[in-house]
Amino acid sequence: MENLNTIRKIDELGRITLPHGLMEAMDWQRGDSLLLAFNAESETVTLKLHEKSDKPICALCKANEPKVTLNGVGICADCLERIKAL
Repeated sequence: MENLNTIRKIDELGRITLPHGLMEAMDWQRGDSLLLAFNAESETVTLKLHEKSDKPICALCKANEPKVTLNGVGICADCLERIKAL
């Protein structure tokens, strides 16, 4: 895996968003639990997968819960409508 460097601003609620490419490379999805570890000596924060979500997600957009399953792949209603429009 190649290195991925990006800059993100902390929003007014103290949150940052993770780049899609990073989540994809790490096989993380919405709903997964991450462990955040702070190392005071090196002033670094490490993110590590703590627990995979058991909630199914759409294989195409990774954002919604699947409505249908085709050959073991879940597809949400939004993506299903986009496919029908093709």
